Amino acid sequence: MTSSCAAQKKTAAPFEGGREPFEALFECVSQALVVTDDTGCIIRVNAQVEKLFGYTWHELRGQPIEMLVPERFRQAHLRYRQHYHQDPRRRAMNSGLELRGRHKDGREFLIDVMLCPLEHGHGKLVLSLIHDLSERDTGGALKFLLAALVNSSGDAIIGNTLDGVITNWNQSAQRIFGYSAEEVIGKPMSMLFPPGREEEESHILGRLKRAESIQAYDTLRRRKDGRDLDVSVTISPIFDPIGNLVGASQAALDITERKRTENALQVSETRYRRLFETAQDGILILDFATAQVMDVNQFLIDLLGYSHAELTGKKLWEIGPVKDILASRSAFADLQTTGVVRYEDLPLETKDGRRIQVEFVSSVYTVDSQQVIQCNIRDITERKRIERELEISRAQAVSSAHLSALGLMAGNIAHEINNPLAVVHASASNLLEMAEAGTVPLIELQNASTRIKHTANRISKIVHSLRRISRDGSADPFQSTSVGELVEHALELCKERFRAHSVRLDTSIVDTCLHVFCREVQIAQVLLNLLQNAFDAVADLPGERWVRLEVTTSHAINGSREVAASQAADKGLSRHSERSLRSEESLFADPGVTGSQCTREMDSGQEQSVIFAVLDSGPGVPPELRARIMEPFFTTKPVGKGTGLGLSLSKAMVEQHGGELKLNESSQHTTFSFSIPLLLEETHATQGRFSTARG
Repeated sequence: MTSSCAAQKKTAAPFEGGREPFEALFECVSQALVVTDDTGCIIRVNAQVEKLFGYTWHELRGQPIEMLVPERFRQAHLRYRQHYHQDPRRRAMNSGLELRGRHKDGREFLIDVMLCPLEHGHGKLVLSLIHDLSERDTGGALKFLLAALVNSSGDAIIGNTLDGVITNWNQSAQRIFGYSAEEVIGKPMSMLFPPGREEEESHILGRLKRAESIQAYDTLRRRKDGRDLDVSVTISPIFDPIGNLVGASQAALDITERKRTENALQVSETRYRRLFETAQDGILILDFATAQVMDVNQFLIDLLGYSHAELTGKKLWEIGPVKDILASRSAFADLQTTGVVRYEDLPLETKDGRRIQVEFVSSVYTVDSQQVIQCNIRDITERKRIERELEISRAQAVSSAHLSALGLMAGNIAHEINNPLAVVHASASNLLEMAEAGTVPLIELQNASTRIKHTANRISKIVHSLRRISRDGSADPFQSTSVGELVEHALELCKERFRAHSVRLDTSIVDTCLHVFCREVQIAQVLLNLLQNAFDAVADLPGERWVRLEVTTSHAINGSREVAASQAADKGLSRHSERSLRSEESLFADPGVTGSQCTREMDSGQEQSVIFAVLDSGPGVPPELRARIMEPFFTTKPVGKGTGLGLSLSKAMVEQHGGELKLNESSQHTTFSFSIPLLLEETHATQGRFSTARG
């Protein structure tokens, strides 16, 4: 551009040669005057230009006029100048908005520029009248302030010529549309219109040329990244100080979020209406203040047999089907106060006199700042019928599970009693043979009698345990029960089965002082079920097979619980010395411990519950099955071996006692454990009796 302007310096001489008649006029004008040729090169300036911009005439001569503009605006100015030469006429360059000049020392200042085409023998020239706004009067300062306000506006403010060329671009326009001022100034407004909106642009330009304002309307504009924006656009014509129409100002507000909210609200309202009309519940909408029925859905109309007209417009207590629900204004006042009313298993009468079971729920909510009440009425007649059938099926399933458990128990008892009976039979046979031979040594008679008595006691204990836990204990009262006796009854019914299949059954020594407040039969059944499950899990495994029963206590220390059972499970050891049940050794602590010692330990207030844990040497429950292991009718056993109710029933029994049955997933071995609150003293027992009974 510089070389082009240098070549044009020759045109300055002919222009200067004819200046004598106009020299005084040209120099006495108070505004800065710059004459450029059709390439934008400066060919004449007056003294005010030298004063305003700090350059001498010789420094400016032949230079592009863009040197008087801040560098960041030069490309935009060049595009605007090229567009102007396509339609040269007298007009303001900046459409009444902000332009900046640049002083030789780098300072910037606000200016107004009026452009006027000149005909000359050497080509088309342009006269630019430049007004310095920084030294104007109060009106100029106000205009400067207005420009600053425009630039700080949250709306996109865009100035454009009557031909739609962008002349001004504030910061919000850059934020909303993504273009910088340098990228858009001098370019057509059409760059912001999505394809297919050419007619809108033509309409806008046509109205602008008639000096018409365009009130806010919603439309689309396109961002730099290609996304379309919902905007609200207001367009106003701009006039210069002498009243000439010079351009327009467009204010664009980004309403994308508002549109999204409106669309979401419309979708929500459509969905609500669709749900309201198609809901399989009856719905009443009531006025919050008067209880007048405002709307009713089709399902309720069909359910009750009343028409829409028979239900709407009436007070809630005036409607036949619900007359007995809210029979007075005071009842409705309670609804207004609490905001929610719920009736379970409520009988309603239809128009034809039928009685139906319904669930009635009403709640208060706000719509457009107005409170309304929605009443949902659900027909639960069929649900009640199914619930009754399910209850019968459940009772049958539980009964079947008990029968299955009793059958399994009977098989176990056969193992438990057969061996002792064999001992009795052998001892009696020996005595009989000796009696037939006529010789019965006293020592042999004593030994045989001792074995028979000991074995009979063993059978008696098995039968006693069987009688204790083979019945339904759900109706038994809660009472203080020895933990040791619970364990003994469960073991009596299964340890022979373990011995017969060479599965080692170990247990920890049980403190005879430990008592729990429970239904003895149910807790013994839970223990027996866990032991039998553990046996089934390891009976067919190769290598060493074992099952371990741990009985420990939990402690409340500094607000946290330390459960010894979990530690024992991780180590495969108990915190007590371990005894194998292949021997007949006692499972209980030293019987010489006195009651006072037990009382001192329990009165410490630390021991809170008894933990029963059953571990086995099996591979554990697969991770994908752990979440379902206690579901009713779910079993990992082969078909025909188990009902899938054992763990679910055991879980329910433990929870009725205020405890929890769980699978320890962190243990290396399969470990099921449950806890029962520890009975500390009689007063605690009395309190526990009532809390447990309620739970």
